[in-house]
Amino acid sequence: MTVTVCPATADGESVWRELWRAFLAFHKTTKPTEIHALSWAWMRDWVEHLFSRLANFLYHHSFWQPVDRYYLNGLFASPPSGGSGASFALVDVVVSHAQGRNCASVYWLTTQDNVQARRLYDPAASLTPFVKYRV
Repeated sequence: MTVTVCPATADGESVWRELWRAFLAFHKTTKPTEIHALSWAWMRDWVEHLFSRLANFLYHHSFWQPVDRYYLNGLFASPPSGGSGASFALVDVVVSHAQGRNCASVYWLTTQDNVQARRLYDPAASLTPFVKYRV
Protein backbone atom coordinates (compact mmCIF):
# COMPACT_ATOMS: atom_id res chain seq x y z
CA MET A 1 0.00 0.00 0.00
CA THR A 2 1.30 3.45 -0.91
CA VAL A 3 0.98 6.14 1.74
CA THR A 4 0.61 9.72 0.53
CA VAL A 5 1.52 12.61 2.82
CA CYS A 6 0.41 16.07 1.73
CA PRO A 7 -0.53 19.47 3.18
CA ALA A 8 -4.11 20.16 4.23
CA THR A 9 -6.30 21.63 1.51
CA ALA A 10 -9.77 23.19 1.64
CA ASP A 11 -11.38 20.20 -0.07
CA GLY A 12 -10.01 17.86 2.62
CA GLU A 13 -12.02 19.30 5.49
CA SER A 14 -14.66 16.56 5.64
CA VAL A 15 -11.98 13.84 5.76
CA TRP A 16 -10.06 15.83 8.38
CA ARG A 17 -13.18 16.17 10.54
CA GLU A 18 -13.69 12.39 10.47
CA LEU A 19 -10.07 11.87 11.52
CA TRP A 20 -10.37 14.58 14.18
CA ARG A 21 -13.43 12.88 15.70
CA ALA A 22 -11.65 9.51 15.66
CA PHE A 23 -8.54 11.12 17.22
CA LEU A 24 -10.64 12.57 20.06
CA ALA A 25 -12.47 9.25 20.56
CA PHE A 26 -9.15 7.39 20.72
CA HIS A 27 -8.04 9.76 23.49
CA LYS A 28 -11.44 9.42 25.19
CA THR A 29 -12.15 13.14 25.09
CA THR A 30 -14.43 15.68 23.45
CA LYS A 31 -13.90 19.28 22.42
CA PRO A 32 -16.38 22.09 21.79
CA THR A 33 -17.33 22.91 18.19
CA GLU A 34 -15.23 26.08 18.24
CA ILE A 35 -12.11 23.99 18.91
CA HIS A 36 -12.91 21.86 15.84
CA ALA A 37 -13.17 25.00 13.70
CA LEU A 38 -10.08 26.60 15.20
CA SER A 39 -8.02 23.43 14.75
CA TRP A 40 -9.05 23.17 11.11
CA ALA A 41 -8.16 26.85 10.55
CA TRP A 42 -4.72 26.23 12.03
CA MET A 43 -4.25 23.18 9.84
CA ARG A 44 -5.02 25.32 6.80
CA ASP A 45 -3.02 28.39 7.81
CA TRP A 46 0.26 26.95 8.99
CA VAL A 47 2.80 25.38 6.67
CA GLU A 48 4.01 23.15 9.53
CA HIS A 49 1.04 20.80 9.38
CA LEU A 50 0.57 17.69 7.34
CA PHE A 51 -2.60 15.98 6.32
CA SER A 52 -2.49 12.29 5.56
CA ARG A 53 -4.29 10.73 8.38
CA LEU A 54 -3.49 13.43 10.97
CA ALA A 55 -0.24 15.09 11.95
CA ASN A 56 0.37 18.47 13.51
CA PHE A 57 3.82 19.85 14.28
CA LEU A 58 5.22 23.16 15.41
CA TYR A 59 8.55 24.76 14.58
CA HIS A 60 10.17 26.72 17.42
CA HIS A 61 13.39 28.20 18.77
CA SER A 62 15.36 26.81 21.69
CA PHE A 63 17.42 28.42 24.43
CA TRP A 64 19.63 25.31 24.63
CA GLN A 65 21.08 25.39 21.13
CA PRO A 66 21.35 27.90 18.28
CA VAL A 67 19.27 25.60 16.08
CA ASP A 68 15.52 25.19 16.13
CA ARG A 69 13.30 22.21 16.98
CA TYR A 70 10.05 20.65 15.89
CA TYR A 71 7.38 19.59 18.35
CA LEU A 72 5.14 16.86 16.95
CA ASN A 73 1.94 18.02 18.59
CA GLY A 74 -0.39 15.32 17.32
CA LEU A 75 -0.26 12.16 15.23
CA PHE A 76 -3.17 9.87 14.41
CA ALA A 77 -3.87 7.24 11.77
CA SER A 78 -7.41 5.93 11.70
CA PRO A 79 -7.90 2.25 12.56
CA PRO A 80 -8.54 1.18 8.93
CA SER A 81 -5.02 2.38 8.07
CA GLY A 82 -3.44 0.20 10.77
CA GLY A 83 -0.45 -1.68 9.45
CA SER A 84 -0.31 0.45 6.30
CA GLY A 85 2.79 2.35 7.34
CA ALA A 86 0.87 5.65 7.51
CA SER A 87 2.11 6.50 11.01
CA PHE A 88 5.71 5.69 10.11
CA ALA A 89 5.37 7.78 6.95
CA LEU A 90 4.05 10.75 8.93
CA VAL A 91 6.90 10.61 11.44
CA ASP A 92 9.43 10.24 8.60
CA VAL A 93 8.01 13.26 6.76
CA VAL A 94 8.08 15.40 9.91
CA VAL A 95 11.69 14.35 10.64
CA SER A 96 12.71 15.01 7.01
CA HIS A 97 11.01 18.40 7.10
CA ALA A 98 12.87 19.26 10.31
CA GLN A 99 16.19 18.10 8.87
CA GLY A 100 15.54 20.26 5.80
CA ARG A 101 15.29 23.26 8.12
CA ASN A 102 18.45 22.17 10.02
CA CYS A 103 16.51 21.57 13.23
CA ALA A 104 18.30 20.03 16.19
CA SER A 105 15.52 17.60 16.98
CA VAL A 106 11.92 16.49 16.69
CA TYR A 107 10.16 15.59 19.93
CA TRP A 108 6.68 14.62 21.13
CA LEU A 109 4.67 13.33 24.07
CA THR A 110 2.37 10.37 24.52
CA THR A 111 0.75 8.72 27.49
CA GLN A 112 2.65 5.90 29.17
CA ASP A 113 -0.19 3.47 28.50
CA ASN A 114 -0.57 4.28 24.79
CA VAL A 115 0.79 0.90 23.71
CA GLN A 116 -0.19 1.37 20.08
CA ALA A 117 1.75 4.63 19.73
CA ARG A 118 4.70 3.37 21.75
CA ARG A 119 5.12 0.46 19.32
CA LEU A 120 5.90 3.14 16.72
CA TYR A 121 7.76 5.61 18.94
CA ASP A 122 10.01 3.38 21.06
CA PRO A 123 12.11 1.99 18.18
CA ALA A 124 12.05 5.32 16.29
CA ALA A 125 13.27 7.68 19.02
CA SER A 126 14.90 7.92 22.43
CA LEU A 127 12.72 8.09 25.52
CA THR A 128 13.72 11.16 27.55
CA PRO A 129 13.77 11.51 31.34
CA PHE A 130 11.65 14.68 31.30
CA VAL A 131 8.45 15.01 33.30
CA LYS A 132 5.61 17.18 32.00
CA TYR A 133 4.00 19.82 34.24
CA ARG A 134 0.91 21.86 33.54
CA VAL A 135 -0.77 24.78 35.28
